[in-house]
Amino acid sequence: MWTNIIKACGVAFILISTNSFATSQSQCDVRLISLEPVSARSTYDVFSTAQSPLVQHYQLRADIAQEGCSVSVELDIDEGSNQLRGNAGQDLGFEWSGTNGFTRGGKWLVTLTHDEPITQFQLRYPSGQWLTSGAFHGQMTANVIESGSNTSASLLNSKELALEVEADVIPSAKIQFYGLSQRHYDLDLGELNSSKIIHSGPKLWVQSTSEYVVSFESENLGNLRHESADRAWDIAYQIMVNSETVPLETANSQWRSSQSTQGQTVPMSFVIGDVGQKPGGSYKDILHISIEPDLSQSP
Repeated sequence: MWTNIIKACGVAFILISTNSFATSQSQCDVRLISLEPVSARSTYDVFSTAQSPLVQHYQLRADIAQEGCSVSVELDIDEGSNQLRGNAGQDLGFEWSGTNGFTRGGKWLVTLTHDEPITQFQLRYPSGQWLTSGAFHGQMTANVIESGSNTSASLLNSKELALEVEADVIPSAKIQFYGLSQRHYDLDLGELNSSKIIHSGPKLWVQSTSEYVVSFESENLGNLRHESADRAWDIAYQIMVNSETVPLETANSQWRSSQSTQGQTVPMSFVIGDVGQKPGGSYKDILHISIEPDLSQSP
């Protein structure tokens, strides 16, 4: 007879522990080195149709001494604001952007590591913001707010960096015929009579970020010329801009506005001079109209 002998086999449990105390006391030696612009462009164009007429690029650099350390850095402008401050209560809005980071409470958070201690990010200024010319400012700061390392390390030398952010809206202006897309307009003055006033001329549509000047240049220096091109038969005329007479006898006559405008209609009318003793026929002149902002308002 065979007898089965069953022996009890012992199971050994081996407890392996790491020196958690030493690890928890390890430190991430973090030093923020620089916060600086990468590009110098700072002009915002209110007339631009681009999605972001102004994009400013910045770079943040840190020194992280220990391998395996990662830290979160918070970038902020004026305590969570998403606008730069300007004069007369105006603000220029922006958005944070970048491949390494995300927004939280109006601030930009990025993660830096020993292996990747440098990051770049952008401030993007969306189109469609109407502002008068001037400079817009904000104070950008960078702070290490926490450690993301597996060692729950404490932080050393994590001082704040600060940088002044500025964007400029320069004096600029735009003009067109109100309600029309073409740049050329043929005005029929009808039958010419002495002292006739024509109100049927097109209105001007003006937009300007500063004070502006509208210039008028008459090819015949304020005269309607007979189809024969004989200057002896010239008929003088005047132009009224917003009910103000603009002389056309000089090569470059001007009408000035002392205000900026997001959109303003400027009416024009014409006053015909003396037509006595003038032959019948067709008379015409070509009037060139242009606009420029007051550059003395440049920021």
